Amino acid sequence: MKPARAETISPGWSAVGGQSQSAYTIPFHPNDPDSFHNVIFPPLSLAVITNPRKSPGGSSSGPAISVSAGLAPVSIGTETVGSLIMPADRAALYTIKPTHGIISREGILPISKLCDTAGPMTKCARDAAVLMDVLVDGRKAGVPQGGYVGAFEEGWEGLRVGVLEPGDWFYEDKGLRDEKVVREQMVSHKPELESALTVERRERSKPHTKPSPPT
Repeated sequence: MKPARAETISPGWSAVGGQSQSAYTIPFHPNDPDSFHNVIFPPLSLAVITNPRKSPGGSSSGPAISVSAGLAPVSIGTETVGSLIMPADRAALYTIKPTHGIISREGILPISKLCDTAGPMTKCARDAAVLMDVLVDGRKAGVPQGGYVGAFEEGWEGLRVGVLEPGDWFYEDKGLRDEKVVREQMVSHKPELESALTVERRERSKPHTKPSPPT
């Protein structure tokens, strides 16, 4: 029995127009064997594009492609894991996955109620800040005085960068197709980053294994 289309669908595929494509990646054919890696992740079966030169990324490939092609000045995508970051990267856009819970999910069908959130996709960082001011509920987030645009125009003083311990936060192999080169880069470059920054260590547990007590 052949797999259903939904189980082997590629990022950017449209039932109306077929395969969409970022202007910044090489076009590919949906049946191109070097573009797919089928991952069985019960209860879902996902077709994941693994060739970054060909894939438009997903799942928010439509919003990303529309902005990069000039069809819209900005767009809003959604992300569970990587669905804003990957297509924005492939379309030369700016994005951010906002803290979970500070943007309304009304009208969004989530894959995970613990992870899903909407976020901006724009051609410049300032536009992303403007869209964040529109999307974020100020009652649920510590929005900077003057909004995100106001913070965007400030200097770098006091900026904090969070870096996870790669070895502690890797997913189990059964839930992740391991990329050895990427994993090695994450581990090897962390000491270089720490040597260039003033490091303040704070322990954080993996949320999917040791959830923090409710506050």
